[in-house]
Amino acid sequence: MKKTLRINTSTGVIKAVSDVSEAILTLPEAEYTVAIEKVKKDRSAQQNKYYWSVVLFMIAEELGYYPEDVHEMMKFKFNKRVKEYQLKKPSIGVSGLEMDYVGSTADLSTVEFEEYLAKIRDWAYHFLNLPIPLPNE
Repeated sequence: MKKTLRINTSTGVIKAVSDVSEAILTLPEAEYTVAIEKVKKDRSAQQNKYYWSVVLFMIAEELGYYPEDVHEMMKFKFNKRVKEYQLKKPSIGVSGLEMDYVGSTADLSTVEFEEYLAKIRDWAYHFLNLPIPLPNE
């Protein structure tokens, strides 16, 4: 069970303390982990449009592939993630394992997506000799 509450500390006063207490009191009796994360802003529609209509389109034209195929290639090359799994039945000396997977670009924040785009532009320039213009160029 996961409960999500958003709080804003910009004023220096946390106004949602009662909401947090109320949410905790409604949980079934068990042990829980509480994590506090900064809210990230998802990639913008403008970034996504630039990615598909400029970045992927130019690389697809250069390589002779469809933009959808290039998208999968770029995710595989530049958006790999690692997930840690705790084993339910640990082996001798092994309590968990790490697995690589390809992340979704839709899960990237605006900053993370720009870093992803920068890696692709750099790769295209050095590997394909293909300069891809920045969004404002």
